Amino acid sequence: MVERAGPVEGVALPLRVGRTDDLGQYRIGGLVEGRVLVSVFAAARNIVMLPNGAGVMTNGPGGNGERLYYPGSGRPSQAEPITVTAGDEKRAVDFTVPAPPVPAARPEPPRDRAVIAGRTVGSDGRAIAGAQVMLMPIGAGQVTPQFDVSDADGFYRFTLPPRRGATFRISAQRAAYLPGAYGQRGPFDRGDEVVVAADASQTNLDITLLRPAAIAGTLFDDTGDPIDGALVRAFTLQTIAGRRRLVEARGAGVPTDDLGRYRVSGLAPGEYVVAAFVGQITGNEASVSLPGYATTFFPGTDDAAQSQSISVVPAQEAHADFSLVRAKTARVAGRALDVAGDPITGGIALLPSRRSGAILAATFGARIDPDGRFEFTNVPAGEYVLQISRHRQAGWNEGEATSLFVNVTGSDVTDLELRTSRGSSVAGRIVIDTGSVKPGDLELSPVPVDPDLVPTFAGPPAHALIDDRLHFELAGLQGPRRLRILRLPPGVALEAIRANGVDVTDAILPFGRPDQSLDDVEIVLTRRVTAIDGVVSDGHGHPVDGAAAVAFPVDSTQRYERSRFVAGVQADRSGHYRVEGLPPGEYYIAAIDRRSLGADRGVDDADLFESLVAGAARVTLGDAAHITVAVRLVDR
Repeated sequence: MVERAGPVEGVALPLRVGRTDDLGQYRIGGLVEGRVLVSVFAAARNIVMLPNGAGVMTNGPGGNGERLYYPGSGRPSQAEPITVTAGDEKRAVDFTVPAPPVPAARPEPPRDRAVIAGRTVGSDGRAIAGAQVMLMPIGAGQVTPQFDVSDADGFYRFTLPPRRGATFRISAQRAAYLPGAYGQRGPFDRGDEVVVAADASQTNLDITLLRPAAIAGTLFDDTGDPIDGALVRAFTLQTIAGRRRLVEARGAGVPTDDLGRYRVSGLAPGEYVVAAFVGQITGNEASVSLPGYATTFFPGTDDAAQSQSISVVPAQEAHADFSLVRAKTARVAGRALDVAGDPITGGIALLPSRRSGAILAATFGARIDPDGRFEFTNVPAGEYVLQISRHRQAGWNEGEATSLFVNVTGSDVTDLELRTSRGSSVAGRIVIDTGSVKPGDLELSPVPVDPDLVPTFAGPPAHALIDDRLHFELAGLQGPRRLRILRLPPGVALEAIRANGVDVTDAILPFGRPDQSLDDVEIVLTRRVTAIDGVVSDGHGHPVDGAAAVAFPVDSTQRYERSRFVAGVQADRSGHYRVEGLPPGEYYIAAIDRRSLGADRGVDDADLFESLVAGAARVTLGDAAHITVAVRLVDR
């Protein structure tokens, strides 16, 4: 951070913020002449400069007051001011900050306690100290998560409660490395499940952490001059809800410096699309305003479908220079009010409509006045949806919202008037045929069918508030939805969902108006659970390590997003898989490389299903049936 050294009458120097990259380097340009102080947080913190000179936001370890002033003092009075004049470039303004502490030797655990232990290591096998390791139980009714920090030799250790077994995943992360997990096969793989019997230790569970890759380059305008303050982002191309989409690979845009240079770091090995944004506000980030220039994808196109992917490998840097593309842009402006007629001063977004077929769902942020008037600038031609969200409450109430389709053809779209509505509500109860379930073991959500009509930019779809009597409530629902049980305890499956006595288990329900609310919904659970298990083998009949089994319905109309008729599970190291809880019906069972599933992606790709049919086994799953199906790994 750079600030004026001492008060100067009549001159106000805004706080300037620079962020270090993965090499620890920073560059802060655009300074006015004078004497300045340069400081850094003693512990790494994420810093965001708020638009319109509103200050900064920070988060991370340590405190806001823990700063070091160049050349190394903790007090500004002992700092060494630096004098800058026009054209100056002050180099080697370096800092040394304290390294994170590494745990000392641990005492030996009690002999009657099970231990889970291993090391965090690099790709060369050398120990990585100071990694944060998490032991996460899988399934309901298990032990609580635990955390540890690897010591100087890379060792971590967890001690389990007496006579308690469980199934876990073990993950680790450390600055300057990619997050990793035990048994991880690739960057999107969640790793192996570790099954620990009661009082039985598991050791030598080593986790390999890889050095990240980076993409660096320079951004120019169409005359060859560098662009300062554009936001550069990296995306991966994924299939989501059966559509190819660009998904951001990191959480924040990287601003170009005064020389037009950028560096997107922390990337896992793979293929990336790089894009530069100007004239946009996204969250707390504002890019430089350059009317007449469009979002540009490497190597220099405003069409994401024509972009060129960049391949990166661990610990290496790929280089990509490109220039912004000129395009006719427009303003989208209007006024937004809530149900009570009060002006809305936040929660307004413009994004490409799903109907447009755009593969990048980049969200535009608006400049908003206190009276609710908003303005989006630098909007290229296209089909958009304007979404507003207000008064979102906790996780079960999506608050007030509204949506409006906007077609931008190059001319300004102004004088829009929008007012939110409270939407619809859903209330009911959950019942089970035998025994009981705990509210904490259940997760119920109204899954959107048409994202254009649901303001998901403001947060994920609601999750029902379930009380101890298993009564539940949802509110603020807009747009068509399917009610979905997203989490159940082992040995329990969904049997039916009824609204006012009518089966709506797979129905698309319209929401938005108060008269579309449902107040008598019954969700019926059963312990009569179906199961399909077996072993994945290769072409020689040998079990395959690193496979996944995919079960999907023969009826293609049941292969919709978040369908209860579709399941994908990882096989264990011996190739064994088990799929539970599918409804009775006709299914295909196929096996693929488990890395194809990804860490957070559902199995809902129509093209994937069709490619698997030829090599899949076809089975009939009856009520509460348990069947065994051996499948071969499909070479895709």
